[in-house]
Amino acid sequence: MSVDARRRRLGVGLLVGGLLAVGQVAHAALIRIPIGSPLRFHVVTLGLERDDPAGGDGVEHTTQDRCDELNATDPVGGGGPQTGTAVNPIRYVDPEARGLGNGRCWQHAFNDLQQALDAAFDSGGLVTEVWVAGGTYYPSRGGGRNATFGLVNGVQLYGGFEGTETSRDQRDIVANPTILSGDLLKNDAEGGLTAHDDNAYHVVAGIGTDHATLLDGFTIVGGVGDGAGGALADRGAGLLLIGSSTTVARCTFLQNTAVGAGGAVHMSASDAIMVDCLFRQNSAGQGGAIAVETGSRPIIQYCDFRFNSAAARGGALSLRGNTDAVVGGCLFHGNAALIGGAVGSQSNGGITLMNSVIAGNDAQLGAGIAMENSAFGVLMGLTIHANRAAASTGGVLLNNAVGVQITNTILWANQDSGNDPLLAQINAPGVVNLSYSCVMGLPIGVGGPGSTGSDPLFSDPIGPDGEAGTADDDLTLSAGSPLIDAGDNSVITFILATRGGFATLLLDVHGQPRFIDDPMTPDSGRGTAPLVDIGAFEYRFGLSGFGIGGPQKQ
Repeated sequence: MSVDARRRRLGVGLLVGGLLAVGQVAHAALIRIPIGSPLRFHVVTLGLERDDPAGGDGVEHTTQDRCDELNATDPVGGGGPQTGTAVNPIRYVDPEARGLGNGRCWQHAFNDLQQALDAAFDSGGLVTEVWVAGGTYYPSRGGGRNATFGLVNGVQLYGGFEGTETSRDQRDIVANPTILSGDLLKNDAEGGLTAHDDNAYHVVAGIGTDHATLLDGFTIVGGVGDGAGGALADRGAGLLLIGSSTTVARCTFLQNTAVGAGGAVHMSASDAIMVDCLFRQNSAGQGGAIAVETGSRPIIQYCDFRFNSAAARGGALSLRGNTDAVVGGCLFHGNAALIGGAVGSQSNGGITLMNSVIAGNDAQLGAGIAMENSAFGVLMGLTIHANRAAASTGGVLLNNAVGVQITNTILWANQDSGNDPLLAQINAPGVVNLSYSCVMGLPIGVGGPGSTGSDPLFSDPIGPDGEAGTADDDLTLSAGSPLIDAGDNSVITFILATRGGFATLLLDVHGQPRFIDDPMTPDSGRGTAPLVDIGAFEYRFGLSGFGIGGPQKQ
């Protein structure tokens, strides 16, 4: 599915809460999805919504009016104490601007993002937003390969502007790509990193930034954490987060690589929120796209992971140490690793992974998900399909992960080198807490309550190209599927009560409401009707074509 198509698909409002019930995340974010907008999410940290982002005085102004007014009252525009009555919380960046260069409006915008960050830092909290016009920007603060764009605490960075807008809602991040590049010498070959030993270790860094800090609408490319610059230089090539609660929304991470952990994003001791981000062709030793480590408890939702790779674990996402992640509404496709082609977890905390598609990933062991030494985990509302393990377990590999619960999940057509179709779907030495799920090869009477080995009857599991695990597969349920109205509502109620009000619990992978009753299908699940369907997609009569690659027909 195209980026624009996926961002236009959803049209509902939702509230995402942190893990407040267990004291793990001390913030929340309000996420609004405007119908028909090219931006799928509008993310605003609580208490920071502005009805008049151009000035805050309640009076409508043209861009020129506001520009003249602000420059008259603060002609220097350096971000220090205001010399007049107007207080503009925004700084503007446009590489094509030819005005005074004080950042006070589009006409007099800064030409470089670092100037705006410096002005925000020096403003004493008066500057709270930076609007950045389309173009390519290179970090300079830090010197040499240590150069990085350092996020400023409490400041919201917005990309995707043309350079004339008076409202954030007018921007278009697809038409105006705003690129933050680690290619410091501007010598990377088109489409790849062939001259990367001089690239920045971290394109962006957030150190100690709080929940009011936002990075929204940027493409982050070309970070190279090759370890040459010290202890932190081998991780987080795109974005390094340390002790950070930053929200990252509508960003694309492309071709970032680290020899350590987190090719695109590395987080430690961080409660970051990642929303509606794309991860493409990132690579690392652990966590080709994202590495979650050392006491981090992030929320990752409606993100799209494709063709990322890890030399060890977690082609797209890895977790290690005392971590606890909530991941919902995500797509994992075409990722690869030695262990855990899509997701690899060695966390002694846990992971809640829900309402997501994991398909067409590759590994030696556990091509879909590999979890080791996990004390807690919930795999709920997943469609895990056509993942390929060269050795063992194409679907879910659980090793000393006795606290993992699998429910409302489809494990189908996953492959490994063995001859047992059941072990190719799930391999878990010891007791498996499996219920209300569909597992290929599951004998009748085996497995927990509500589980089945019956064909899920996908709409088109091999797609027009005739090959399972590719982007044209349609993994929605077709009419007559035994998985319609066959899930367990109680596990959703339990997680809502114990883990916080995560909106992705109530929406399927394409953001459509769960609990849609099909009057043609008898209820066979658990709970009070309407009952949730098994798998990542809620069935709707007459609606198909929303599989791995997104809508093909409507």
